[in-house]
Amino acid sequence: MDEIFEKNKRNFSYLYGSLAESGSSTSTLISPSPLPPFRSLRFTLLSFGTRGDVQPFVALGKALINRGHTVRLATNPRFKTWVIQHGLEFRSVGNDETVLEIMEAFSTHGFIHPKVGKLMTENRFAEFYNSVWSQALAAVDEGTDFILGNMFFICGQHIAESRDLPFFEVMPVVMFKTSSVPSVIAQNLVVKSEPNWFIRGVNRFSHDLFFSVWAFRFSPIINSFRQNKLNMVFLLKIFKN
Repeated sequence: MDEIFEKNKRNFSYLYGSLAESGSSTSTLISPSPLPPFRSLRFTLLSFGTRGDVQPFVALGKALINRGHTVRLATNPRFKTWVIQHGLEFRSVGNDETVLEIMEAFSTHGFIHPKVGKLMTENRFAEFYNSVWSQALAAVDEGTDFILGNMFFICGQHIAESRDLPFFEVMPVVMFKTSSVPSVIAQNLVVKSEPNWFIRGVNRFSHDLFFSVWAFRFSPIINSFRQNKLNMVFLLKIFKN
C-alpha cells in the first residue's frame, strides 16, 4: 500500500495540498482524522458533438463549480450561450458545420462505412482535428489542474501527457471489450436479452473491429500532432484495447 501511495503522491497533492507533500503514509489516509484544508482546482473539460455529447459535461461542470472549483468547457461554438448561462467558462473549438457533418456521418452510417472512410481521408478532416486540438491546447494552457475529455476529442490524453497533467476520459458508450453488448460501430445489431454464444462472439469481435478502424483512421493524425505541435515522440501503437 505504501508503495502505491508513493507512486500516486503527486495526484494526491493536487487534491489535498499538503497531505501528500508532507510525507504522510497510507495509515494517515485511512485514519478517521479530519481531511486537510480543501484546495480549489481548475478543470478543463473537452467535448464536442451534438447536445447529447456536451450536456453531461455541463452538468459535471456545474457540480464541480458548486464544490468550489473553476471549470472551463471547450466545445463547438453553437453551445457558447448555453454553457455561459450555466456558469462555466467557454472556449470555442472547431466549427459547427464540420462537427455536425462528422457526427451525422458517424450516427447514420457507423464508423466503417465507405462514406465515413472517404470523409476521414480528406485533408480537411485532418485540418479540422488539428485545429480542434490546437484550440483545446490553448484552453488547457490558460491554467489547468485536471483535464476531462470525451471520446470524440481523441487527443486529450496526449495533450495532458505533454503538459504533465492528469487526464480522465469520459465515455458515453461502452468502449471496453465485452460480449454483453456490441461496439458503437455495430449499434444497429439486434442483441437478444439473453444472447447465445454466436451473438456474444459477434459482440466481442465488434469491439476489436472498432479499435482497429479507430486506430487506422486516427493514428497518423495524432502522431502528426504529437510531433509537430506537442514536440512528443512518434507512437507505434496509439490505441490499446
